[in-house]
This record gives sequence, structure tokens and C-alpha cells, in this order.
Amino acid sequence: MIRRDAEQREQRPAASVSSLPSLAAYVPAQLVTSLARFAAIAVFTRALSQEGYGRYSLVLTTVSLLGTLAVGWIAQGAIRFTPTLLDERAIRRFHRAMFYVAAVVLTALAATAAPLAWALLRGGADRGLALAGLALLVVSAFISLLLSFLRAKGRTGAYSALACGQVVGALVFGGIAACLYNGEASAVAVVVGGAISGALLV
Repeated sequence: MIRRDAEQREQRPAASVSSLPSLAAYVPAQLVTSLARFAAIAVFTRALSQEGYGRYSLVLTTVSLLGTLAVGWIAQGAIRFTPTLLDERAIRRFHRAMFYVAAVVLTALAATAAPLAWALLRGGADRGLALAGLALLVVSAFISLLLSFLRAKGRTGAYSALACGQVVGALVFGGIAACLYNGEASAVAVVVGGAISGALLV
């Protein structure tokens, strides 16, 4: 028993050291996404009017909140339980089930939110912004789910590529849309650009 405990203590530092490259693989994704978000503030505050940027920020905050409520718990469940599964076939079945649950939740949310937004919002720009935000919510929720699957399986390279692509793509497509459209439609165009970018990644 004493010898076994000593062997386990000797193995722990090696396991910690071997896990460092895997942990370091997440650093580029975090760095790139942080820089892209910082760049987005600089770009969109200049490309959009004060009102347009306020509406754009409101949509992003709402999308983030609803996305967390809709699929955040599913993503955390995937990260928590995937390592406990024994083989690749079981992991695929589990992830497929999580995907179907997320699809049902998002469909119910969209079916409820779209008519409600259409009834409560009077202006065409407001309705367009709400529908664009709903599209962004669905796309970003599925990307969040895919990221959790990749993280749970330890695929750090694919995780970093998808995370960076999501933020950088939204910045590029949103920036182009902001340059093409002015006035009330500009905030809608930026949100649509982000949704299109995410859909291309999915």
C-alpha cells in the first residue's frame, strides 16, 4: 500500500507536466478572441452611430444571455460527462443526443420569440434587428455546443481554430456590413454579418 501511494505521488508531476502542452494550446484562442473583441469595439464604434452601436450591443448582450440559458447547461454537461464514456461510439451517441436536445430547445425558443418580437416591435428596423439577433442566437448556440464537444474530447487545435474563426469572422463580416449599410439598417447588417460568418463555420 505504501509503495503504491509512493508510485502515485511520483506519477502526478509527470501527468501535470504532460498536460501543459494541451493547456497551452488554448492560449492562442483566448488571445485572438480577446484581441478581436477589442478590435470590434474600435471598428463598430466608428462605423455605427451612437444609437446603432447601442442597439448592436443590446442584441449581443441578449444573445449571450439567452444562449447561456438555452444551451449553456448542455455544453457544460457535455464537458462533464464525455470523459466518463468508454468508447468513441458511446461518445458519438451522447453528443448526438445533446445536439438534438439543443435543437429542440432552440426551435421552441425561436418559435416563441419571433412572433412575440414581431407583435411588440413596431418599427421595421427593430423587427429586423430582433430577427437578425435570433438568427445569431441559433448559430452562436450551435458553435458553443461544438466548442464544448471539441473541448471535452481534448481536440485543442480544432477548438482553437473554431473559436478564433467565430470571433474573427464576425468582426470581418460585421465590419464589411457596417461599411455597406448606413442609418437604421447598419446595426441589423452587422448582426446579420455575424450570423452569416457563424453559419459558414458550422
